[in-house]
Amino acid sequence: MEEFETVCVAAKEADFGGEDGRALPWPIVICLLVSVSYLSFAKDYVEKSTPALFGTIIICILVIANIFALGCSLQLIFLGGESNNYVRKNLKKQADELRKLVDSAHDCLSAYESDLGKTKIQLSARGIDNLALLRRVTLALEARTSEIESLISSGSRIALIDADELFRRKLLVEENAVTSIMNASGGMPPIPPDEWASTVTSIISEVMVDQRMTA
Repeated sequence: MEEFETVCVAAKEADFGGEDGRALPWPIVICLLVSVSYLSFAKDYVEKSTPALFGTIIICILVIANIFALGCSLQLIFLGGESNNYVRKNLKKQADELRKLVDSAHDCLSAYESDLGKTKIQLSARGIDNLALLRRVTLALEARTSEIESLISSGSRIALIDADELFRRKLLVEENAVTSIMNASGGMPPIPPDEWASTVTSIISEVMVDQRMTA
């Protein structure tokens, strides 16, 4: 259990869903200021003193520049304007910590289920429910981790943005048919990224307490 707690501490320190590295979308701000300035002050002069085609070309250039700036701003907002290699390295570090958490949770789950099947331990109905909840949370985390790892391995800028978004998105835990009927409150609420490790730890602690009480 000590090793599992160490993994959970490391997972918490990984700061899934953190706001570090955010940057202001300055490219789009600059382009918008230039565009507004042109439309407000220079457009009439250009149209009067130059052919109409020239004014149209300027408008097209401004539109293209704003679209390009929007793309740059999205990269700055989501990834802090860092290079692909830096971002990939940072995301991979978080993914590795998340994978350790998932693997450790799987090990705990397998050990409990094996001992329960061999009647080495006893659990109350509540303890069995918590064990089932641990399985669902672990499977949801594993699916999220696999998706993040796949995006990181592709290495493209868009994929890295998607991976970063998955680290910030709450985790949905599916309910099985029995618990969805019995749980009138609508099931477990989505888990924020900064609570993934603590949720797993809390469920395992409850199973351990139940095991001691029913021994």
